Amino acid sequence: MNLDLYNGLYSIEKILIRDIIFLRVAPCNIYSFRKPWEPLIVRGELINKKIILKFIENKEIDFFIKQIDKHIFQDSVFKLIIETLKKFSLGNPLENGKKILHLLSLTQRWCYKDPFNEKILKSHFNFLKIFTEVLVNHIKISPFLFKEYQKMGFHYLTAQPILSTLFFSSLVVSSKIFDKQFNGQLIMTSFLKDIGMTLVDEGILKKKKIEKESKKILDQHASFSKIICQKNLPLSNTQLNLIEHHHDIKNEQIIFGPELLFLNFSDILSAMISNRPYRTKNSLYKSLEYIKFITPKNKNQEYKLLVNFSASFFKA
Repeated sequence: MNLDLYNGLYSIEKILIRDIIFLRVAPCNIYSFRKPWEPLIVRGELINKKIILKFIENKEIDFFIKQIDKHIFQDSVFKLIIETLKKFSLGNPLENGKKILHLLSLTQRWCYKDPFNEKILKSHFNFLKIFTEVLVNHIKISPFLFKEYQKMGFHYLTAQPILSTLFFSSLVVSSKIFDKQFNGQLIMTSFLKDIGMTLVDEGILKKKKIEKESKKILDQHASFSKIICQKNLPLSNTQLNLIEHHHDIKNEQIIFGPELLFLNFSDILSAMISNRPYRTKNSLYKSLEYIKFITPKNKNQEYKLLVNFSASFFKA
């Protein structure tokens, strides 16, 4: 059967091999683009390392499910995240942390694809809330998770909020400036601050060179993020303002404390030391020099704290 005809008849949802790695059982029939007329993995069939490796060897890495089974597939991922979070401390925290980041990247991708889908957005929010508590209580694993997550090779739109939050969470907790409850609110803010990227023109996101005008459009994602969060999630005004202004540390009309600086520092640093389609990654030294250049002169203490913290974070 012709694939276009099949898609027209059934309506399909593309999934990737990384989407099924941690599933123990296929929640629905999973199909291959090579033979779309019969299931590659039948509902209820075990999924193990041997099967995954076989797919990789055969270069079978893109799959699809029928659109009518999409909610079944998503619910199975939601259930797996909850199970892993509940048992986080019972197993190996480092391995569980890697697994959670992998699965959260998947639910985040769904949010980006459908940012006003209330069920997906609220599910993702609840997972982030639990994981935030985990991070606060296991803050020493953040440097390890940062390095391991960089190796996973997720698209930068998916990776950026997670990498920046791993760094940011460790920075705010280690600074001992804020109490535990506010630390948690700040970490949640960091996870959600870039969700508005989904409303930015895809053509700009794919550019290999970002001009000044394109940069202005990209920066609008902060306002888009605020709108999405404000309409769908129970965030405080402080959190919404931090999301809207997380790129505005040079705006003299905005009164802000160290929390906005740390959010901005973490966002810039994690972005600059990571590869982008339009440039290769920068060194930690060059990234810190750039941050020093844009930091207001009356915020030198916060910058010094960042430099000292960065040295210890990336040596861990």
